[in-house]
Amino acid sequence: YESWRKEAALHRHEMAALSKALSEGGDRMGESVSRTADAQREISLKILGSVESFKGENESFLERFAAGGEEVLGALRRERKAVRRWTVPALSAALVMAVLSFPVMGLYAQSQFGVLDAYDDTNGWKQLMWERHGGRVKACLIESERRGKVLRCEVRVDGRGIFGTPADALPPIPGEG
Repeated sequence: YESWRKEAALHRHEMAALSKALSEGGDRMGESVSRTADAQREISLKILGSVESFKGENESFLERFAAGGEEVLGALRRERKAVRRWTVPALSAALVMAVLSFPVMGLYAQSQFGVLDAYDDTNGWKQLMWERHGGRVKACLIESERRGKVLRCEVRVDGRGIFGTPADALPPIPGEG
């Protein structure tokens, strides 16, 4: 390649000299034109020979380069097909796993943080009774466990002024209008 480049530079220099002689004109015009045409034919043949020799010397390299490019292109196409083939199933599986984890995470959050209040179908009476009599019920359960038998426990209810609350401020009794 280097020799071809030097030769082309030399030919360009010769062409410039011939063009200068042509532009000087005068009596030498015809002679200059024919010398320029001959020189151009000669230079064209030398360049063609240099290109053909360059091609001959490097043809095997160019063929290997083209074959390697085809191999790389084929590998890229195969990889892209594999990615396209498995993208939708992989994303679908990830979505299913995520959807299945939502209820579990919701239950965990509820058990740890009590995000939602527990359902109370007694309009607050459970809480009221537990606050008032829960201590006695717990003590009775512990005693029953300690003795290993069923015990009768009583809860005495006096509805007058529970915790100093007037009767009309208490929650309504379920099932009653």
